[in-house]
Amino acid sequence: MIQIAEFSKTYQVVAPDLPAHGDSPEAIGPYTTACLANAIIDLLDFLKVERTHVCGHSLGGMVAQQLAASRPERVARLVLAETAFSTQSSRGNVYKPGWRSRL
Repeated sequence: MIQIAEFSKTYQVVAPDLPAHGDSPEAIGPYTTACLANAIIDLLDFLKVERTHVCGHSLGGMVAQQLAASRPERVARLVLAETAFSTQSSRGNVYKPGWRSRL
């Protein structure tokens, strides 16, 4: 991913795969953006990162928003791309069928 290579020139980059994305397997059982945000907090704790810039794309953007809302003291800056704050809109399901059940 070109963004990771570019950001790595200036920052230490951690780019975890969310369940069913990248090289990660499907999650066992249902999960929510709150569960995923908590997993990111656990990862930051493991890496001993107290505060960080957070970039999120698509589902990662929803997780990033949850992270910033629930743990604002951990987020220095928030960058969102091609995301939403929900999987629903006035037009119905924003995402592909099946994604709704996974969020």
